[in-house]
Amino acid sequence: YPAGEIPIFFITFPCDHYTLAANMHGRWTGDALYLEALREIVLRYPEIVILENVLGMKKFQRVMETFRA
Repeated sequence: YPAGEIPIFFITFPCDHYTLAANMHGRWTGDALYLEALREIVLRYPEIVILENVLGMKKFQRVMETFRA
């Protein structure tokens, strides 16, 4: 690959916001870092995108719908 091209993106989500423990401790702030990740995917168009499977992620429907699109 030419310099600067990234064929694979591995995206992890901040556990403080997306895990089950975040809601139990009242720490969910609604941060939208996933939108920054999506922006990079759209701009760089990597061949492969791997998303970390954070326990509790399915409860955040907006995040799930964004990445399905």
